[in-house]
Amino acid sequence: MLHTCFSRSYLRQFFVLFILVLTGLTPLFSQDTLQVTITAARVALPVAVVPLRITRIETTSLSKQPFASLSEVLARYGGFDVRTYGATGSAGISMRGTTAAQTLVLLDGFSLNHAQLGQTDLSLIPVSALASIEVLHGAASALYGSSAMGGTVYLNSTAAGLDGWAADLSSGLAAFGERAGRIQVAHNGAKHKARVAFQRFHTNGDFPYTSTNNTQQKRVGSVRDDAGLMASIGGVLGKHHLQLNAWHTTSDRGLPSPVGQAAMNESQEDVSQRVWLTNRVQVGQSKIQMGLMAHETQIRYQNPTYQIDDLGITRALEGRLLGEQALSSRILIFAGIEGKHGTANHPNLAPNGHEKALAIFLSGLMKVGQTTFFPALRLDRATMNSETATAFTHSLGLNSPIIKLNGEWLRAKASWGTVFRMPTFNDRFWAFGGNPALNPEQGWQTDAGLVWEKRQIIIELTGFVHQIRDQIAWAPNESGDWQPQNIARVHAKGVEASGQTMFTLTPKLIAHLGGHYTYTQSTDASDPVATSYKKQLRYVPLHQARFQMGLQRGVWELFIGHGYTGERFTTTDGSRSLPAFGITDLHLRHTIERKNSRLLLQMTLENATNTTYNIIEHYPMPPRSLRFSAQLHLNQTSN
Repeated sequence: MLHTCFSRSYLRQFFVLFILVLTGLTPLFSQDTLQVTITAARVALPVAVVPLRITRIETTSLSKQPFASLSEVLARYGGFDVRTYGATGSAGISMRGTTAAQTLVLLDGFSLNHAQLGQTDLSLIPVSALASIEVLHGAASALYGSSAMGGTVYLNSTAAGLDGWAADLSSGLAAFGERAGRIQVAHNGAKHKARVAFQRFHTNGDFPYTSTNNTQQKRVGSVRDDAGLMASIGGVLGKHHLQLNAWHTTSDRGLPSPVGQAAMNESQEDVSQRVWLTNRVQVGQSKIQMGLMAHETQIRYQNPTYQIDDLGITRALEGRLLGEQALSSRILIFAGIEGKHGTANHPNLAPNGHEKALAIFLSGLMKVGQTTFFPALRLDRATMNSETATAFTHSLGLNSPIIKLNGEWLRAKASWGTVFRMPTFNDRFWAFGGNPALNPEQGWQTDAGLVWEKRQIIIELTGFVHQIRDQIAWAPNESGDWQPQNIARVHAKGVEASGQTMFTLTPKLIAHLGGHYTYTQSTDASDPVATSYKKQLRYVPLHQARFQMGLQRGVWELFIGHGYTGERFTTTDGSRSLPAFGITDLHLRHTIERKNSRLLLQMTLENATNTTYNIIEHYPMPPRSLRFSAQLHLNQTSN
């Protein structure tokens, strides 16, 4: 089957328009304005001048929580809707009312979304392997392809460091049998650098909770053991900037039954191995980036009660080539190609499952007066077994100064783009109802907002609207059998507001303040006669907020974070819901500095108000608990 999202004539018209805009502008866009501070539109830009809302979590924040998973950090710092199946279960992120499978997660530009499941388990990604996290809110399919519908999480593994040798030793312990350890050794030279890190984590997960009959119980079957080995080596060879990375992670965890159901002693083992090579080279006035990744993921699910022991294995080889060219001081364009070949094997999938994908893309930045435009085009073609689908996506963003406030520009942002998600192996070829004839999910999204930044202050307000059609949902077919079908439609709109600042209270006391608020109305627009029609989608809160405050006095730092999640419906007709809840965490840090060493001691009081809450129904979350950690950093700079 061949599915084309837009006509060929429309495709040709848009390409012609794109080229005319490129060639018709006069020089104004200076390369000097491209400060490498944030990634968007395939180029590093300051957050205030990009067309999309971006949340960035810096290296300094990540280094203070060496044992946290990506799901914990995003929930703690980003104000996102992170859905966790209990304290030790899998976790996904929902942005602007979309599903976890409609959010793309990238590692150095390579997709981490599982080819069989369609989403990324954020609890499996240790932040100690990352240099920074950048989250693009909104449509990014024209830049990054399938699944970039509600947003894109971009993980950067490359960190700048001081010249010389450095070593980090970290250990931690907490309630409910939690303990962790990590060691990292790195060397940064003038033309080469290397890093290797090893990490272990264990928890019993046996916290107390209140059961459905209001009795105190202890959570059982939640033991989790994680381990990770990360290594990289890079250097300059002539005009080539090469970086070779390897990442091996394992997670062995129990899967406790939902509260109120009999225990089945389920467990899951996740093993992931990734090796990727990147190369940046200057060829004349052009910059070229190349990348190649090979990866294998194994998921083994065991259920002794039903005598199930299933092992799923996905493998893939991915490559990309990206060229950057300045046509003038006002115009910067990017063009590239991406390819992928992968396989998926599982007892409940059609045998010998394989996929081939190819994409070509073109994007640019250009200035007209003081307004910067960000056009992008992308054509994707993917084949799973014998089923082929094609998707054409495009987007246009802009950023323009409006008026000066207190000496700095208040800037307007706006973007519009089409989005898509390709069906997964499970969607098409699951033995108990897979539908090979599925089309890609499609939709569009638009947003507009204001941003103002001055020194340590940044304030941003964004409104968004999006519609998704052909969303895949399980329902009875004409024969009465349940299978995935392109029948769901979703309409969403909302507001995102954020602000952060840093100021000096006294000569020795510095304060940090920040906050996020999100209003999301995401409703079912599929069937006017269904009880779910125009009802808020399951687990999408109307209101979500996060407030952070930090006080730093010399070597002491106190950090307070409070997150609020509003009511969430657990049924499609809105007849049952989970109540709103607020969680407060307290962090106290003390730093001891010496000439070539730094010791960071940290104590965290999590869920300080001892709130009883569930993120997912029947999966309780831990009560108030303490966590301690110590980090020793040693460095010897080169002379």
